[in-house]
Amino acid sequence: MKYLKTTSLLTFLALFIFACKGDSPKVNVSPGETRKKEISENKAAQETLYDEVIAIHDEVMPKMSDINRVKRALKEHAGGLTSPKCEFQEADRGKIKGMVAKLEKADEAMMQWMRDFKKPENVSHEKMMTFLEEEKVKISDVSDLMLTSLEEGEKLVANLKKQ
Repeated sequence: MKYLKTTSLLTFLALFIFACKGDSPKVNVSPGETRKKEISENKAAQETLYDEVIAIHDEVMPKMSDINRVKRALKEHAGGLTSPKCEFQEADRGKIKGMVAKLEKADEAMMQWMRDFKKPENVSHEKMMTFLEEEKVKISDVSDLMLTSLEEGEKLVANLKKQ
């Protein structure tokens, strides 16, 4: 009886070990299917990065009208600083002139980025990703310049109105 229990136990353990050890069924994936999946993943990564670049552009582009509004306000204020010329007015003119130049630089930076932005065709995934990464940095710099210039310009307009 003891022999039967031992044999049964060993048989059960052996079957259990072999049953658990068995490999899960392998899914045969052809190299073509693997390549299609890789291409699909690459396209998705490119589209995501492209969307990020365009989102930055789309967020800051409406600020162009605000930049133009602030430039007009500054120029109008500068035109109101007429004779007799005093140091105070000349200092204001200098601030206004510098601020208008900064706003124009921000405006031109956006226009230049839009002229230069051309998504390349028929390039490798790596080259496309590098291009999009570089463009994201460029448009982020443009965005920072525009937002900073606009904020400074609006502050200057507010200060000049107080005078």
